[in-house]
Amino acid sequence: MSHKELSEQLRSLTKQNQALNDLGLKNGGLTAEQEQEWQARDEDIAKLEAQITEAQEKQAKQDARNKRAEELSGRLEQPMPRQTTSQLAKVPANKSDESVELTIGGKPFKFAPGTVNHLRSQPDYNDRFIKHILTGKDTGLSDWQSLGLTVGTNPKGGYLVPMTFLSKIIRFLDQRVFMRELATVISGVSSSGLGVPTHEADPGDADWTTEILSSDASEDDTMSFGKREMTPQDLMKVIYVSRRLLDGTGSVIDIEDFVAERLGYKFAVTEEKAGMTGAGVTGWLGIFVASADGITTAQDIRSATATTFDGDDIIEMADDLDDQYKANSTWVFGKAFLKRCRKLKTSGSGEYIWESPFADNPATVAGRPYKISSYAPSTYTANQYVAVLGDFKAGYWIADGMDMTVERDDSIRRLKKQAVIVGEKSSDGAPVLAEAFRRLQMHA
Repeated sequence: MSHKELSEQLRSLTKQNQALNDLGLKNGGLTAEQEQEWQARDEDIAKLEAQITEAQEKQAKQDARNKRAEELSGRLEQPMPRQTTSQLAKVPANKSDESVELTIGGKPFKFAPGTVNHLRSQPDYNDRFIKHILTGKDTGLSDWQSLGLTVGTNPKGGYLVPMTFLSKIIRFLDQRVFMRELATVISGVSSSGLGVPTHEADPGDADWTTEILSSDASEDDTMSFGKREMTPQDLMKVIYVSRRLLDGTGSVIDIEDFVAERLGYKFAVTEEKAGMTGAGVTGWLGIFVASADGITTAQDIRSATATTFDGDDIIEMADDLDDQYKANSTWVFGKAFLKRCRKLKTSGSGEYIWESPFADNPATVAGRPYKISSYAPSTYTANQYVAVLGDFKAGYWIADGMDMTVERDDSIRRLKKQAVIVGEKSSDGAPVLAEAFRRLQMHA
């Protein structure tokens, strides 16, 4: 079924459900049979919406690839420069005395000779890392003398992964964790952290003056900052792999891609959970957590009652957000919240607040796109948070550390003939600008 046909079918189902809902509003509610009919059709609407959204995302990625191909096509007639490594490329066969250029998480890096990350970019190091995963043996990683420096082991255990492997992990996370798509992501942060404070108050407005004289200048002390620093926190995940699969990997699968994908999936689940409800003590600070270091209670909008919300609550959230943030804002909530939104109208215009996707435009609530998370709160009782609207690019930062380790251990699950592969990476995430968000809280 074409994109146009899917959209037409979705609009038809939406109109049918809205007509049925209007009938219920007129008659004081739907009958049990009508409610069952509405629910069944709503499930079909959700499935069609997911199909259309997936198609839109695929097309957007294809358009980006085509644009990149066009940019590169103009360079074909130019002399080839020294090979560099991109996110999709294998490790270049560069000499150990030359700088290495890589792109990790969309950010370019250049590693000078003699540095740890430069050595992690060498083909020989990459080969030894793969052999370690395949065999479980040291393969010389812990005694990396061939390039003049010992860089293999991490004090916390495990082996520092090659830079291309790290790039694959970050790329996978960028694709699977929607918070990374929305937020500002900073790659290559050292273990000492960014030292970036949260921004809590804007400076005062500028004043006109005929000339800039020393007597005209006055200190502006209205701008203030929070105290939470962005410091990558350690995150460890374990995967179990059949030793037989690893023994036959050379002819069956790409072990580097396989391990990166499985570890990436484990990391992605934890990051999405933390982005929603993380306490911010040993990991990310979530958007559904009231905190002086993140989104404060001053950004909360209370619902009509303790167990439900109406269309006016949603419109109030959108209208209360400053225009500079509203233009780039996105909703985050759970599936139950969206189902409720499909029934809601505003009391003023009487229009439904949910709009189905069409053409290249995503589905919206109160005119803004949304992301659904299985880890967003879905308890509709007094004082519980159920939705967030905000400009995540301005208001939420994610800091990724450069050091990631992986180690294989065959002793733990030897009787089950499985190899244990332990991966450890570091990252931090937190709201840095509270005023860029509004959060819906159920009434007390």
